[in-house]
Amino acid sequence: MSQLPLTISDFPWDGGQTGKIKVCMVTMNSMFACCKEKTFDVPDCLANPTCNIYDLTVQTGDCTSDSTYQVWIDFEVNNPDPNIDVFSVYANGQFVGVFPFNQLPLKINDVLWNGGVKDVIKVCLGSPNYPNFCCETIEFAVPDCLGDDPCEIYDLWVDVDDCTSNSTYRVKISFQVQNPGASTHFGLWANGQFIDFFALSDLPLTIDSFPWGGGPTDEIKVCLVNSNNGTLCCKEKKFDAPDCLGNPCHIDDLQVLATPCLCGQFFALLSFTAKGGSPDGFNIKGNGVDYGNFQYGQAQPIILGPLNGDGTTNYAFVVSDLGHPNCAEDVHLGVISCSSFTNDPAEKGAFMQISPNPAANLVQVQVQTDMGTTIGQSDVEILAADGRRVRFESVADGAFFSLDVSQLPSGLYRLVLYSQLGRIDGSFSKL
Repeated sequence: MSQLPLTISDFPWDGGQTGKIKVCMVTMNSMFACCKEKTFDVPDCLANPTCNIYDLTVQTGDCTSDSTYQVWIDFEVNNPDPNIDVFSVYANGQFVGVFPFNQLPLKINDVLWNGGVKDVIKVCLGSPNYPNFCCETIEFAVPDCLGDDPCEIYDLWVDVDDCTSNSTYRVKISFQVQNPGASTHFGLWANGQFIDFFALSDLPLTIDSFPWGGGPTDEIKVCLVNSNNGTLCCKEKKFDAPDCLGNPCHIDDLQVLATPCLCGQFFALLSFTAKGGSPDGFNIKGNGVDYGNFQYGQAQPIILGPLNGDGTTNYAFVVSDLGHPNCAEDVHLGVISCSSFTNDPAEKGAFMQISPNPAANLVQVQVQTDMGTTIGQSDVEILAADGRRVRFESVADGAFFSLDVSQLPSGLYRLVLYSQLGRIDGSFSKL
């Protein structure tokens, strides 16, 4: 009793988080008179020992396949748990195995490459079913036989389909991967928002609810990932949002055709298709001139002019929606030089009439000449608005003939008659 308070230098630890002490009063003949027990916390140096793995090194060796290679692992340990005599190894998050300390330095023949220029080794005291209280990780460069050929995503394409709500739509995506290593999955982001992880075997992948970003274009990002969902390589792509969301207004198939010249001037005939346009209509401008505002319901072609055909102006026109500034289309007519035309009625004494105009199936062409000059057999050429020849044939009498135009696409066309009088031009619109 006189030794109280008593110091015990080597109190034995039983391996748990708590210890227990028991004291008993004894009589002269060593009989217990009374006892007391107490449970207390074990000190941190035993219950939660400080991690003492240090000098962890990894040395790479030869490649053993197109995706595996050799490594040597070594490290030092200070004062591990006396109950632990093994360590666990993980490569890029994948469990490799359990090994005794006496195998250090440890050689592993087939470390699976992660697909990037660096891999990761992790060692932990104990086995996977033991509560690992001490681990150490090291990142290192993969050997040249693998790391010089990094992961790459290419040929990323996005096919936009129908809207699935007022803020989502369906897309189909696919891409190619070079040097994926052991990676089998990729992450997908829509306008910076993470969607999910998918298997490469799912490609081409359909996403039913791709979230709209709110503008005329959206952006997709795909990243090849390793087993820990770490990024290996990425690819981004911007694309147009569908009409039902990103850009409800569309102006398409804009065409322009110049009429035959008269007194050095001509008219420009514009036609186009429109969808989702503003009720305010549209505007036409070109070469610094504002031709005014128009309504979508008016008949086409829209006639602009007269315009000077002196060969000094490179004509171009822009049709833009008044309510949607980004909804626009432009068309190039080019330089018009009336002096080069041979079909000026004032010079040739001839005038061409085409009816009906616009036409759906047949057009009747009548050429009136000064003093009733006979025209006779002639060649007929039909040119599209961009100057491409779409029809060429001969007619018995160039003064009056019919043409079947039912197979022509809708748009503006120039009809050119080549006869003994020379060249005579006219224009018509196909419905």
